[in-house]
Amino acid sequence: MRVLSILCGLLINTTALAAGPDSEDKDDGKKIRIKTSTPLYIMDKATVGSGNSELVVKQTGLTLFTRQARVEFSYQLGKRFELGLIASFGGVTTSYEDDNWPETVQDESGLGLTAIYNYRISKKLRGFLQPIAGLDYVNDKIGSNTDNVTQTLMYGGDVGVRYIVTQGVHLDLAAEYMMGSGTLTDINENETDVSASTINLRGGMGVRF
Repeated sequence: MRVLSILCGLLINTTALAAGPDSEDKDDGKKIRIKTSTPLYIMDKATVGSGNSELVVKQTGLTLFTRQARVEFSYQLGKRFELGLIASFGGVTTSYEDDNWPETVQDESGLGLTAIYNYRISKKLRGFLQPIAGLDYVNDKIGSNTDNVTQTLMYGGDVGVRYIVTQGVHLDLAAEYMMGSGTLTDINENETDVSASTINLRGGMGVRF
């Protein structure tokens, strides 16, 4: 947790220092960006229900490329701004040779909107601020007795730095905070309120053309 806090602080300080006047990037004619990213470290919290029936679930740890992938499509407007769509997806199926243990399935997906503000730090380094809003969908199945669907409206954003590998190819590192609320629907169609928040460190790679 301390490591993530330090990294987030470094990214925010870099943003503050770089937001001042700097030389402008030349227009290279590339308007479309496609990027994929994944959490490297997470601190997730979800609260299900309220009052005496409230259940709080926390997940913290190094994930490296084991969580759902995110794909971003954005279009550049002017020299610094982009607008785009975000899609995320992932799923795990766990089965056992012992018939006493039921198969478990977890499917995750999401769809959202994003805007990106880019700025120059140095010849090879860029910074970006990226607000995000979207809908997350999670389906948890355990055998034939449990089938929970969670839908959450999430909003937040990224503060990141971007390293230019070659013209049109870049690597990203970003600190992200997202929060939101929604509902959990069980196999009997009973609905329970859910709130969620996540802080994570994301690594990504993108191309522009």
